[in-house]
Amino acid sequence: MRGVGGSSLAVGLLMVAANAVAAAPAGGGTAECPGDCNDDGVVTINELVVGVNIALGSAPVSSCAAFDRNGDGMVTVDELIAGVANLLYGCGVTPPTARPTDTPTPDPHASPTVTITPTPPLGDSPTAPPTWSPTRTASPTRTASRTPTIPRSVCGGFVSPLPVMCELSVIPNPVSRAGTVAFRFGISDLDGNINRICTAVTQPPLEPQISCAQLTPTQRLVNAFQTTTPVSASPLQFGTSIVQMQAFDTAGNESNVVSATFQVQ
Repeated sequence: MRGVGGSSLAVGLLMVAANAVAAAPAGGGTAECPGDCNDDGVVTINELVVGVNIALGSAPVSSCAAFDRNGDGMVTVDELIAGVANLLYGCGVTPPTARPTDTPTPDPHASPTVTITPTPPLGDSPTAPPTWSPTRTASPTRTASRTPTIPRSVCGGFVSPLPVMCELSVIPNPVSRAGTVAFRFGISDLDGNINRICTAVTQPPLEPQISCAQLTPTQRLVNAFQTTTPVSASPLQFGTSIVQMQAFDTAGNESNVVSATFQVQ
């Protein structure tokens, strides 16, 4: 999307969409450390989410090449398991393995053993030797950590740290110039750091009218369908129109571009 100035309609629709997103409810590493996307020596929940999305096809391998240990261009279950092990135990640490316990099998043919206790002679008062009981030290109880639940995205798959948009539609369609128009779209972002959304409205053969608005990141989960407040459709021209939207976050990541075609009459 490239900008050539914004029409009053595009600016109005963009600002309304931006406010709706801001108010949304909280909804290459190294081969030695699979899953360490940013090569800082540790694997985090966010990096594991990226690996799951790559395995599901919702994100490209380039978003975290550290999961692709064999360089085959995909992330498999065993590569995800390696990432989980690094999350739980640390990079380069071999997960503990429980030792097998041998259970003795009784011999049905063994004869019972009879123990004879000698009786001390009369007049003697034997003193029994002291019995020492070893003191057993209780081992500390390990508190199980709660496994965080990764929410599913309204756009499919799991919610990713990267912004994702989907299912852009125009309400109503067709649009009457004498009435109003609104947009509905799905958006998700695990970190909640979306800080910009751009909207473009095109009416061929005219150039797209693009406008971008700055947002204040919510710093909490964004995962919902949003509908903008209806605005007047009178600035639109009769015929076929196309609307496109794209989101950006503070880390410089950009979402996919979603688009919808509608008629103006």
